[in-house]
Amino acid sequence: MLQCARNLQQLKMFKTLLVLSCCVAVCLCAVAIEPPNPNAAKGTCVSKQWNLTLKSGESKQVPKECAQLTCQSNGSIQYTSCGVAVNSKGERCSEDLSKPYPDCCPTC
Repeated sequence: MLQCARNLQQLKMFKTLLVLSCCVAVCLCAVAIEPPNPNAAKGTCVSKQWNLTLKSGESKQVPKECAQLTCQSNGSIQYTSCGVAVNSKGERCSEDLSKPYPDCCPTC
């Protein structure tokens, strides 16, 4: 009976650690999708927000941001950024915009 209780406790701890590690992984980046532009030529993505055109599969860094745009085969644009990183004091860590994405992402 005691062994069973220990196993149950270890299982609960494992599940908790698994959920927490998933939360940390999710917080390390942010992704958004810009829908396809109906005026875009086939095989391209046109972004009104960033005023640029990408070829299918092409990626470009967002100017003055630590983020990347990638043209999807359906004409949508995937925006990927670092998300927010904070140190042990709860202060936001800064990005290094002199580096390309994802190397520019903050490290604490």
